[in-house]
Amino acid sequence: MTDPAISTIDAPLDANVWKVLVEEGAEIQPKQVVAILEAMKLEINVQAPDDVGKGKIEKLLVQPGETVKAGGRIALVRSET
Repeated sequence: MTDPAISTIDAPLDANVWKVLVEEGAEIQPKQVVAILEAMKLEINVQAPDDVGKGKIEKLLVQPGETVKAGGRIALVRSET
């Protein structure tokens, strides 16, 4: 069973995780940068989706130095309504 209050923040492309800018339990805002990925010497900001509303980082699924695939999950966000 899935929890409708949980959403994901996904990687837009295959990349290396350069920085993670949030911690588990941190409050998050729409469009807030949660991680910076590196691919082909470019830095790619990964933002919280517009529809996250008021929420918190439930769980981080990556660490700096790891590799993520396109569509791979970076974090789980719990919406607080």
